[in-house]
Amino acid sequence: FSDEKAKAVKGESAVVPFEYLKNKDSEKPIVGVFVPALIETKDGKKQEVVYCIDTACNSMQVDSETTKAMGLPKVNFIQDSASGKRFDIVQAASLSLPGLRWRNVNMVVYDHGQLKLAKEQTGKHVVGLIGTWILQRYIVTFDYHNKEVTFVVPPKK
Repeated sequence: FSDEKAKAVKGESAVVPFEYLKNKDSEKPIVGVFVPALIETKDGKKQEVVYCIDTACNSMQVDSETTKAMGLPKVNFIQDSASGKRFDIVQAASLSLPGLRWRNVNMVVYDHGQLKLAKEQTGKHVVGLIGTWILQRYIVTFDYHNKEVTFVVPPKK
């Protein structure tokens, strides 16, 4: 993974490769679109990880293990009205995908059971979900045949 060209420039698109992960023991596919990512903290600590793009997720999520390991600072919290549970919101200095970079990214700390299972079954460092907090900023196209996700900044109206 290289973030040398990682910039989200208005009006331009970024094509991000994705993969279908497979169970390391059975070679059965894990459902989901998984992309390589790089999380960076304000003190320059970097970690290569894998995110799952989830169009049904209304936030950006990261697991508690990664939050602790990187020392991501808590900046807020949200209260889930349905369950009454409280979830911390942490901030990374940046999050990069190949061809894209976002600064000061807020993420909900959530240990998603399916992602933990994907991590265990594939051996990949799957840490969270990319949801509408990021996706709503773009016109997003999934090309399943070529295993690419295209992000285009929409023109201003």
